[in-house]
Amino acid sequence: MNKPSSAESFVLKQGKQKGEFELAGVLDFTTVPEIMKQNPVFSETTVDTINIDLGGITKSNSAGIALLIEWLRQARNNNKAIYFQNIPDQLLEIAKISDLESILPTSS
Repeated sequence: MNKPSSAESFVLKQGKQKGEFELAGVLDFTTVPEIMKQNPVFSETTVDTINIDLGGITKSNSAGIALLIEWLRQARNNNKAIYFQNIPDQLLEIAKISDLESILPTSS
């Protein structure tokens, strides 16, 4: 996975297959709005399932959880399944504290 350059704090890119995405870098109140502006995740209309690999996330706060929940909402509104892979421990802890862990669809 590409690492963010010093000029940027996140990278969101298409994975090897349609419907696969990789997210790396920081998920915070500065980067999440920028990620939402780019939002290529739901422009992929030919797939029924979206997989997002979060293994490259280096730092996150509650804005990261808000992004995942927004993507979950968008997936449901577009009749698509969405799965998050390699969710970093920091995001899982925030989800757990917020009692949101059970709503985040994960795949191994």
